[in-house]
Amino acid sequence: MIMLTQVDCNRASMNSGDVFILDADEAVYQWNGRGSNEDERGKAAKFAAATAAERLDVNLELRRVVEMTQGVDDAEEDRPEFWGHIAKRKKGSLVELTIQEVEDEDDDVLDVTANLFKLKSKIHEFSTGPYDKLSDGINKPFRYHIQSTEIYLLDTGFDYLVWVGKDADPQLCKGDSTFKVFPLALLYVKRYSRPGQLPIHIYKEGLEPLGFWERFDHSPYIPTKFEAAMDYAYAFWLSVLAWMPGQKRDVTATKISVQQNDIRQVGMESAISEQKRGKSEFLDI
Repeated sequence: MIMLTQVDCNRASMNSGDVFILDADEAVYQWNGRGSNEDERGKAAKFAAATAAERLDVNLELRRVVEMTQGVDDAEEDRPEFWGHIAKRKKGSLVELTIQEVEDEDDDVLDVTANLFKLKSKIHEFSTGPYDKLSDGINKPFRYHIQSTEIYLLDTGFDYLVWVGKDADPQLCKGDSTFKVFPLALLYVKRYSRPGQLPIHIYKEGLEPLGFWERFDHSPYIPTKFEAAMDYAYAFWLSVLAWMPGQKRDVTATKISVQQNDIRQVGMESAISEQKRGKSEFLDI
C-alpha cells in the first residue's frame, strides 16, 4: 500500500526502500531510494508537481521539481541544496545519522487503499475524536456505510475527500457548506497526524467526480446472526401487537436496528400519537 506520511527532516528518517519529498522554499526535491518501485516514484512525482505549483520561490518564479535517485545522482557535492536541508545530527548530539538500508525492494506494493471515516453527529462526542473509523486501511471501505444523513472523509493517502450527504446536519451544510466542513477536515488531519499540505476536496452527494465510487467495495450488506435475531424479534413483537384485541394503537414500538456496527433505536409511533403532538516539510512515500 502506498501512503504519504510526514517524518523528521533528518537522515535517520530516510531509507533505501521509499521515496522522500522535501518541500523547500527554492524547490521541491524528490529523493528515490534505490529499492523504491515505479508506483511509488510515479505517485511522488505527481504530488511533487502539485506541491511546487502551490507557491512561488524566493524570486517569485515557479518552483522547480528536482528528482534524484540514491546512488545515481544524489551525491552531496552534486546536490548541496538538498542535503543542506537534511540534518546530519540530532540537536545536541554528536552522533552522525545515516540513511537506513532495507533488504527487500517494494516491487509488490499495491495501489492506495483509502481509509473511510464518519464525522460524529454531536459536538460533545468530539472528546474522543471528531471521526469514527469505518475501514481497516487494508480492504476497500464498503459502499453501504455511506448514508445521506452523514458526512464522511476518505483519506486516499494523497488527498482528503470529504463527502457531504444531501440530508446531513443543516447546521454544517447551511448555505455554502465548504466553510463549515473544511475546519472539520482539518480536525482529522490534526487528530491523526496526517500531512497538512495534502489537498482537501469537498463533494456534495450526487456531484462526486468520476472514479470516486471505484474506491469502495460494493458488496451487499450481510446481517450478522445477532442482527437477524433482533429483526425476527421485532417482527414477532409487531405481530403480537396486531393480534391483541382492545389495545390502543398509540403504543410506541421500538426496533433495534444494527447497521454498520451501530445499534440504533428507531421509535415507530402510530398516527394517533402523531396527532397528539403537532517550515520545510519532509514526506515519506
